[in-house]
Amino acid sequence: MFKLNKYQKLGFVFIILSIILFFSNSVDLIIRPFLHLVLMGSSKGKDILFFAIFGIFLIFSEMENWNIIRKIPWPSFLKKDHDFYLKIGFLLLLSLALWGLVTEVIIRYNFGIGVFTIFTSMDPSMTSTSILHSHVYKSVLGTLINAVLVSIPEGIHIGNSLSQYVPWYTKYLFVLIPVLFLIMLKSVQNKSKFSRLFLSFTMTLGLIGVMDGGFFSTPCVGGLYGFLVIYYDYSSFTYWIGRIFGIKKWVEDEKDSIDIPKKWSEYKKIFRVLLPHLILIFIILLRFSVAFIGSNPEYYDVTIMNPSDNCDLSQYNTLNITETDNSIHAQFNSNYNEMELENSLARSLQGKCDWFSESWNIYSYL
Repeated sequence: MFKLNKYQKLGFVFIILSIILFFSNSVDLIIRPFLHLVLMGSSKGKDILFFAIFGIFLIFSEMENWNIIRKIPWPSFLKKDHDFYLKIGFLLLLSLALWGLVTEVIIRYNFGIGVFTIFTSMDPSMTSTSILHSHVYKSVLGTLINAVLVSIPEGIHIGNSLSQYVPWYTKYLFVLIPVLFLIMLKSVQNKSKFSRLFLSFTMTLGLIGVMDGGFFSTPCVGGLYGFLVIYYDYSSFTYWIGRIFGIKKWVEDEKDSIDIPKKWSEYKKIFRVLLPHLILIFIILLRFSVAFIGSNPEYYDVTIMNPSDNCDLSQYNTLNITETDNSIHAQFNSNYNEMELENSLARSLQGKCDWFSESWNIYSYL
């Protein structure tokens, strides 16, 4: 008889919760504040994905021990060490995230606009994207969802309007995301209880982050960090978490496995322990560097493509407006908050243009 352990029971609870969230708006309003930080701006769609994916990882995290799985004659290339799948999963997640950045640059190059801009597609609905928070893969997923579902529940934004501007080869690369999911599922097998829970959590973040947020997003960075911590230093990581939170079993389980450097001459061991944390710090610093370097504190540079005749910007404090046959180029006063201006333009230009771009200004948040 198949018995469920506590992690698998928790996984089923998460799956049921994701189904409830799909059909209910009130429950999501309670959960959203708790997921807002780790998902970098929670939304109903991301909350559903979080609990569904996390639940699947927890349920199938020990599937290699199931008799039905053991009896399957797997080919030899699928019988690699689990650390092998950690490496492949990390490299694939990193590659997809970096290609998302390249796609952001390609979209802007095709239209002759700056890299440090927020690109917002307006037809049939508003979807924004930038190298700091990319929705490239989300738009491809949204197109697939729109083709499968008859109607999309209220509160779920699928971002499919951006898909028309995503290059065809990036759309084909989306098939690697299900492959990444399977590799993640393989890499979580036969891990210690804490490692399994930690990996399931961070891999869930990574999958969501690469689709909704991109390389610099909190969940994507969390996914990359999870791979590195478990691959390079999972024993001492579990040990010190146990010490900090007083979990004696974790301390006892790992105290004989950890290999803590005892002198500076053991620089290779020191580097191995510190590498995941150094990479995390590097990506965070890189994100803030790009945000500040790409900011234009003097004015907002806005381009509106294929504006309609009733496209009116008179309600805004503009410094300069230049019109061509198929576009409007305007400079807006820097007194506006970046996000407030973005949302205001999206409302004003709804149904009045194909897309618009806006330079960002991180100083407007300070």
